[in-house]
Amino acid sequence: MSKNVVVYFFSLENARGSAAVCNQQGLYDALWPLARMVEGRSLPQFIGATSDGCYAVWQQGSAPAAVVPKTGKSKTLFLEDSVRQTSRPIQQLVNLTGNEVSYLDWVTGPRPVLTARDLSSYRSLLHEEYTMTEVLSEIDIQRYRRDGYIVPKTKLPTKTMTQLRAALEETIGSNPGIRPEQLVSAHIDRRNDEGVHGHSAWLELAKDPRILDLVEQLIGPDIVLWGCHVFCKPATDGMEVPMHQDGHYWPIQPLATCTAWVAIDESSVENGCLRVVPGSHTAQHSFRHTKSDRENLVLNRRIDDPAANLDSAVDIELEPGEFSLHDVYMIHGSNRNTSGKRRTGVAIRYMPATSHFNRTLYATTTGAGFLVNFASRPLWLLRGADRAGNDFQVGHQT
Repeated sequence: MSKNVVVYFFSLENARGSAAVCNQQGLYDALWPLARMVEGRSLPQFIGATSDGCYAVWQQGSAPAAVVPKTGKSKTLFLEDSVRQTSRPIQQLVNLTGNEVSYLDWVTGPRPVLTARDLSSYRSLLHEEYTMTEVLSEIDIQRYRRDGYIVPKTKLPTKTMTQLRAALEETIGSNPGIRPEQLVSAHIDRRNDEGVHGHSAWLELAKDPRILDLVEQLIGPDIVLWGCHVFCKPATDGMEVPMHQDGHYWPIQPLATCTAWVAIDESSVENGCLRVVPGSHTAQHSFRHTKSDRENLVLNRRIDDPAANLDSAVDIELEPGEFSLHDVYMIHGSNRNTSGKRRTGVAIRYMPATSHFNRTLYATTTGAGFLVNFASRPLWLLRGADRAGNDFQVGHQT
């Protein structure tokens, strides 16, 4: 019988929880993206179900999880400290109904699991509850391959956006001599080697599983964070970003990156939203660029190639908390903001760990219109394993 259930995941290492609503038939599919929040990255194994619709799953080598009916009385699984320290899976769950959930310990036999009344005296593994990770359809993935971009249905919650807007004000205030469109490597929580004093909130945004789970479905399970640029266009005075390709000057071999462009403010045609040329990525061709001497440009490089059909550009309008994902070869840019509304977006750069970040390929320079220092820029391996010999020590301060 099909029944709605709530799926809870707990990661011992990350102290992070996740929740999703699915039904009995869709249980395994729903767990697939949520498993990415648990160390090990492998799919959880289904243990069994009780007659009242309670389910239990466990993750080999990492955190167990409980699945309870959406309106049921069974309690979410929590582990006692002694079990938590071992990070071992449970072998079997018993007594899933009523006011107590028990599990069969692999050493000592049945042991009680905390009920809601007991949680106040324990360190809960549930740090934050997330809505179900969006699973891209085959049509979505094909659209990304064909057009070079998609706008997922996922929208970051109001609480997150309030925190990010506060972080934006702090970031701008910490960089009085820098245009707010040029806050490069803003995720580094110090004065970075590119002259910007960053904020930890941008790194936390880059680690958000709601974004990472979507990126993973497009570039695979091994993900490296290598860049984060805050583009804040002030009202009436927002600078233009000429149409360009990012990969034209990025030291990634082979060239591969998925950029998540997260709207902090409303992003519309009126205030200079992101514009893309659909399909411009398909041949994985680097179009000819030229340097522009015009003032009031965020980036002074623009495409100057008759083979690039810039007239087919489309606008990506987003509400705060929405984001787009686009391919590294995609031609894109944005117009000036002459409106009375600020427009802020954060471009987060993820590359598959099968690519190498070649720190010696390009010299440190201001040739793009602002300081870029790839030689000492830190990398973060956010998921999976490194497959290309990347250096994750450079640029990190202890």
